[in-house]
Amino acid sequence: MKKITVFAASILFTAALAQAVTITPGTPENGNSASSTGPAPLFGTRFTFDSLTPNSTFSASTYAAQGVTISSPDGLVVSPYSTQSGPNELFDNSSDGSANIKIVLTKGTNEIGIGIADSDGVPVTIEALSSTGAVLGTLSSTMPNNTVNPFNGYFVASDGGNYDIYGLAILQASGNAASFSGLAIDDLQVNPTPEPATLAMFGVGAVLLGAFRVRARSRA
Repeated sequence: MKKITVFAASILFTAALAQAVTITPGTPENGNSASSTGPAPLFGTRFTFDSLTPNSTFSASTYAAQGVTISSPDGLVVSPYSTQSGPNELFDNSSDGSANIKIVLTKGTNEIGIGIADSDGVPVTIEALSSTGAVLGTLSSTMPNNTVNPFNGYFVASDGGNYDIYGLAILQASGNAASFSGLAIDDLQVNPTPEPATLAMFGVGAVLLGAFRVRARSRA
């Protein structure tokens, strides 16, 4: 009976964790304000690209640092005109204003955020990716145009605690043919993956709690 109870509790725990990834808008940092402290929400490790050399490009169209790889078949350029955290952003160097940026993590996360700057008015698709590149969640949005932080958006993907998100894809069809303004990213945030021992303790605790609740109900 105990084995069945614990097994049932573990199934309930697994089902509770199997949540779809949601992508929701946050608030980008206003790079023109000296008092800005970062986008909202703030969490985890933040990549601003501000230490990179302005106007530099990357071999193989790839930027890599601290377990994060960012690539685009169009090439990536460090643009010194960030309207988010400033002074730099990472620009998709396409010839027609489109974008095909992929962010890949070496470890899974439960939360990842990205700032997007774009003035084309063409919808941008943000996809949360699994370890195999499968799409876990998606959102299509155009960048807001407001007096505080025009043409900037901030988006956060969350899986509710599974740590199954291994990256993002940021996609856009051809932009404004008149300006070819293109798309850039900034303020990448990644929630660190807990150490294996921490995850194990969390899992055991949740299973035991589930077993306790099942037994309590059976006695009632």
